[in-house]
Amino acid sequence: MPVLVVTDPNTDVGKVVEEGGFGYWCESNDVNQFIKLMRKMIDCDRKSMGERAYQYLNDNYTSEKVYEIIIKHIEEKRNFNE
Repeated sequence: MPVLVVTDPNTDVGKVVEEGGFGYWCESNDVNQFIKLMRKMIDCDRKSMGERAYQYLNDNYTSEKVYEIIIKHIEEKRNFNE
């Protein structure tokens, strides 16, 4: 399923979604852009976008991948503090 990310401007999630081609992003305080993107979602190729979203999820957010990311951060923090 494609995604519509509505966040503050200080996160890179929207950039990831748009560059990955599986959704759209707007700032949470921009109601007009949100409406525009909702209309765009209606007209987009949701099947292809959804397939890209699923592939990104499998490539980056399986429990094994998330575990590796968490352990890496813990080890970096430990090495920084030593």
